[in-house]
Amino acid sequence: MSKAYLQAAAQVLADQAHTVITDSLRTSELMLASLQQTVGDAGPARHALSAFGSKAKELFGAVVSPVNAAASGKVVHLSDEVFAAGDTLVQELQNLEKAGYGKLQNLAGRQRALSQRMARDYFVMRIGDGSHWKTNGPAMRKQFGETLQALEAAPLTTAAIKDNLGLVKMQWMLFEEALNNPGDEKSPAHVATTSERMFEVLDTLVDQYEHAMQALA
Repeated sequence: MSKAYLQAAAQVLADQAHTVITDSLRTSELMLASLQQTVGDAGPARHALSAFGSKAKELFGAVVSPVNAAASGKVVHLSDEVFAAGDTLVQELQNLEKAGYGKLQNLAGRQRALSQRMARDYFVMRIGDGSHWKTNGPAMRKQFGETLQALEAAPLTTAAIKDNLGLVKMQWMLFEEALNNPGDEKSPAHVATTSERMFEVLDTLVDQYEHAMQALA
């Protein structure tokens, strides 16, 4: 949702961005409720979830405020904290998962978040602050590409999962093309649409890996 906020602040497909914010808030609230049931009373995981939920709710409050470039710094800072807290939570959830296959589901989830983080930093750059993109952009792009390859090669990756990974790769190519052509007036809209499509397909992949793990249980 931070990506959508910065997209609106950059005045790129702003109506679409506001819709994404509204939908993301609703989905995120449901996700937090589901995670609370999944984690139960597990000590370290419960603590990590509490920290993640606290940071997420701060971000929720920031993105429902009126969109403006001046407030973007706060949104970026809070979303970075949410991303870091989410990484800690993912590690704790993997520790609870004995078979080890949960790592693939979590990798797909991290790719989902990373697609939004890259687009967010692109839009931050569009409104005048290129420091985030300059510092983190190359490493994020490298990580995203390498993780796609790792998911494709994983034994748990079924034919149906590979089909959706193919869709992600196609959108990733278009996304990178837009990033590599900042002077093209269509690039901002392409970053917005391809990052959202990647998010949608990666969301499906998270569910597919969960179902694949359940089939092995």
